[in-house]
Amino acid sequence: MAYDVTAAPFVDIYRLYLAKIERKGRTEAALRAALCWVTGLTDKSLQELLDEGVSVRDFFATAPMPEEATELITGTVCGVKLAEVTDPLMLDI
Repeated sequence: MAYDVTAAPFVDIYRLYLAKIERKGRTEAALRAALCWVTGLTDKSLQELLDEGVSVRDFFATAPMPEEATELITGTVCGVKLAEVTDPLMLDI
């Protein structure tokens, strides 16, 4: 059976993001700013969702997801060509 990443707690994914950007010399503040920009959440609402332990699916369902922000992300992210992603939730992730 395949692992359903959308059921995982978003805080687990957040920790993976954080570890990756810190290895690249970036800060948690930069990660939070990027997540807030792309999701439309405030830093406070981001922290509340992390504290609640919401799933990845619920995290993205809760986020306002401003259209103009997501349209600016193109190309390849983590080796995945965004033009080839058909699942709307996976595209948000």
